[in-house]
Amino acid sequence: MVSSSPSVACIAVMSFMVLMSTTPSSAFILNKDICSNTKVLSRSFCSKFLGSNPVVIKSLLLSLAEATMDVASSNATKTSQLIIKWQNQTDDPQLKNAISLCLRPYSEAITDLKEAKEKVRSGDYVALQRAVVDASVKFHACEEKFEDTPPDPSPLCSTSGELAAISSILIAVSEFLVKSYK
Repeated sequence: MVSSSPSVACIAVMSFMVLMSTTPSSAFILNKDICSNTKVLSRSFCSKFLGSNPVVIKSLLLSLAEATMDVASSNATKTSQLIIKWQNQTDDPQLKNAISLCLRPYSEAITDLKEAKEKVRSGDYVALQRAVVDASVKFHACEEKFEDTPPDPSPLCSTSGELAAISSILIAVSEFLVKSYK
């Protein structure tokens, strides 16, 4: 057991619950839905075991990282495929330019997320962290392209903001993995 097990447990359980809450049909509360249904173990033992066992916590964090990367990659790929369409739907030259300037960062961010997935699987958490930071910077760079433009009717700016936020979750998970599982 690691010395900071209460904080580790809290982060892991909260992260897992956040992940599960993104899919309402799969959402569950660890204590209520898992531990309350144990037949042999007491609820408090179950909660303590799941929340303080380093193997369980690491597994939850790795699952959270992979699932979050899958969502980010899927959203980024779909968005990247729509950028040209959105660019052709506007007559405003500023918007056209801002939208077109997002194509390359999106392509690079998708590559970064693929690399991050490889790094989480290989256990190279420092490289994982670097890759998700790079992806986040690229999504944020796209979002910034719209700061001095008229309102963009496409969802590109808001999608870029969401992907930057998802990337920040990945950064937090990767930082935790780097600190805890060197």
